[in-house]
Amino acid sequence: MVEEGSVLVQERYRLIKDLNTEDTWEYDKGNTTLKKGLTCYLDDWNRSLTIMYDGKAICDFDSKMANDYFEKVNEI
Repeated sequence: MVEEGSVLVQERYRLIKDLNTEDTWEYDKGNTTLKKGLTCYLDDWNRSLTIMYDGKAICDFDSKMANDYFEKVNEI
């Protein structure tokens, strides 16, 4: 794991609602992949902490989209 600030890369985030009504960094509006309950991860993408799925960027970690669509998955 890589640490950037106080956030560890590879933290996990879950979609709390479908994300198919807006364009994301690498998924187009109308996609069928980003569905409620999908677990994504945090990674460094172009020197920015980004929520990702399957190697594709969704949105910046600190964006409004991240706040509106994702919740942090608590590790047990």
